[in-house]
Amino acid sequence: MSDKENYRQLAQHVTTAIVVHSEGRIILANKSCAMLLGAENPEELVGKSIDEFIHEDKKKGKLNKIFVRADGKIRELEILEIPYILQGKEAFQWLISDNKKKNAKSDFLANVSHDLRTPLNSILGFSELLRQKSAGELNRKQERYIENIHASSKFLLELINNILDLSKIEAGKVDLTYEKFNVAKAINDVIVLIKVKSSRSQNIILKKDFDPELEFIEGDRQRFKQILFNLLGNAMKFSKEGKGIVTIRTKKVGNMAQISIEDTGIGIKKEDIKKIFTKFQQVGCDLSRKNRGTGLGLAISEELVKLHGGKIWVETEYGVGTTFTFMLPLEKKKT
Repeated sequence: MSDKENYRQLAQHVTTAIVVHSEGRIILANKSCAMLLGAENPEELVGKSIDEFIHEDKKKGKLNKIFVRADGKIRELEILEIPYILQGKEAFQWLISDNKKKNAKSDFLANVSHDLRTPLNSILGFSELLRQKSAGELNRKQERYIENIHASSKFLLELINNILDLSKIEAGKVDLTYEKFNVAKAINDVIVLIKVKSSRSQNIILKKDFDPELEFIEGDRQRFKQILFNLLGNAMKFSKEGKGIVTIRTKKVGNMAQISIEDTGIGIKKEDIKKIFTKFQQVGCDLSRKNRGTGLGLAISEELVKLHGGKIWVETEYGVGTTFTFMLPLEKKKT
């Protein structure tokens, strides 16, 4: 069964309206999308131009929110766009909702994530059992198929978890748990985790330059690790394999802790710098396709840094490398 067919089967079992289009044509829609757009079944939508369902006054500018139903009626809908590569071609997945409440987007994201999680956990569980050969031996082709299913499912789970995180942050439902923790120890914990999860870690030199004056900070230790994991993971992913160097630096600057992650990777083009903290965006087209990600890590990191009362920025030179730096207060602000 192809990746497209696996995804089609999954999409039909969630209540969220989903449509996927590529090169201007709809290539997949689920039952919920058909109902929302006034079609009798999803197959009626496949092959049609996506522009047929977009109100003419809204075709330019930001992502469209005005849809024309099959019966000609116009509805204002909330759209979440996720770009990705499908069978070697650029495609766009739209998750559609007509919820118009103030926190509709955040609630929508949370509902979508929970809807997808249930069948996905089953896919992950059964594929893991097959990988362990619990149901019997597999031939080479079957092993390859199972590995693809398992890897794709893990990627989707990462996306879902990130969407849930982002939806909670945007809805103001994330409460930081403050504690005094050792900065160097927290960083070393993340390094160990990165080395376990990154297949490229053995080919990249990892250096540390810790300021002895920066020992403890007061903040949310788990969220601090999450920020660092996202930034360090990106640095490893986009470093030049075989000769890459990633350096983590800490520095006490007044009443702030400054953490920098520097890499000798591909760097970022000037025109792409403004996109790096945008949701579902991955810069560096060729490498982004090769090293796929959710496009949410940096957006989440920025929000978590802001929640702490800090700031984050990037310095980069295309073809040379990139340095992400964030600063957090040493102590929680008194309220």
